[in-house]
Amino acid sequence: MTDTEFAQAVEEHRAGLVSYARARGYATRGDAEDTVQDVLTAVWARGAYRTFRGDSNVFTWLCQCVRQRAIDLLRRRSVPERKEDNIRYLDVQDEGRAVGELADRARELVSTVADPLIQQALELWLDGCEWREIAIAVNATPQTIRRWVRGALSELAREEKHVAGV
Repeated sequence: MTDTEFAQAVEEHRAGLVSYARARGYATRGDAEDTVQDVLTAVWARGAYRTFRGDSNVFTWLCQCVRQRAIDLLRRRSVPERKEDNIRYLDVQDEGRAVGELADRARELVSTVADPLIQQALELWLDGCEWREIAIAVNATPQTIRRWVRGALSELAREEKHVAGV
């Protein structure tokens, strides 16, 4: 394709390329026009139009150039999001470790409870069992289990503060 043929193709297909870019997901007409302008400038600057063999329609070829640019821009825009996602993922992992450490500390403290039934109820509660399930396991009422757990947690919290010197 010659310089003149490329200039004619740009003139003829510019509006269609902008519409195509809008269909590719650009939010505004301005973004689509900027993308088309960037693509056409790059094709001109690199002389890529000279390699067009004429195997397909010129409009189809230019649409593929716009499409490729759209994909490149989306990839570039998604990289910071991925980094943010990785940071959020690491934050969640840190929170998970902290919760795990708290659960381990709670289990250590539960082992200091004198009454074996209350100790068993607390261990089941830490495992995520429901009040009713715990009550059945230790042969008590759910209300009793709640009272045991709350009382034991209050006592353990007081002991923890005392040990920490708060």
